[in-house]
Amino acid sequence: MLWYTFRGWQLETTHPDAIIKTIEAVYMYRHEENLLQEEETYRMVQEIVRQPELLKQITGSSLKGEIEHAFENFDDAQKEKLKHIEEFDRLGFDVQSIREALIAKVDEEQNEKQQK
Repeated sequence: MLWYTFRGWQLETTHPDAIIKTIEAVYMYRHEENLLQEEETYRMVQEIVRQPELLKQITGSSLKGEIEHAFENFDDAQKEKLKHIEEFDRLGFDVQSIREALIAKVDEEQNEKQQK
């Protein structure tokens, strides 16, 4: 299998749009001959490439379902709710807001536990 490794991050990254826009900004500043902004945005790209965790934070995780990092603090009942939400998602229903609300609720409960 032939693979262009320099394009691999584009095809394998979950949501690469933010990084692509940053790279486009480097090119635009170069075209406008704004060297200060070009160097600043280039350094941003450089930091993203050097720090895999920053890349993951910007582009999101490729893990889905129960193994996703956001769901590590879920109890069994919440995991069941998640399974139902995923099933509706597979059927084509727009359940993203419900999924995000469930994650926010668990995060809030986790923060309350940590504060006690």
